[in-house]
Amino acid sequence: MNRKSKNIPVTHVVKRDGRIVPFDEEKIADGISRAAASIGGHQKELSAKLAHEVTQIINENFSVPDMPLVNEIQDNVEKILIDNGHSKTAKAYIIYREYRRREKFKKGRLTERSEERRVGKECRSRWSPYH
Repeated sequence: MNRKSKNIPVTHVVKRDGRIVPFDEEKIADGISRAAASIGGHQKELSAKLAHEVTQIINENFSVPDMPLVNEIQDNVEKILIDNGHSKTAKAYIIYREYRRREKFKKGRLTERSEERRVGKECRSRWSPYH
């Protein structure tokens, strides 16, 4: 089934640790907003608009039963920020993203195995809630 032809939005995301969680555009907007705030920006409406652009890209590129990995969503956030002329916000987002990844390793919430799964594209359908 092709999402474009059926207009089926993404409903779930595969986290780095393999968990499947509901897709939430507001989390994307919040991440963009926090990155912007870290460099002095305070435009929540713009963050929401950019998050919606990310959601559109995700919906165009994934079809049932596939689900995006959280890392793929974050990659698209970076791309949208840069494409829209927000390179400083993109840099802050990238730095915070790496910081969070390292913190999860330290706390044991992320392991080498879960990091390997994050890279493996086949995991999307293996954990699909659509089966």
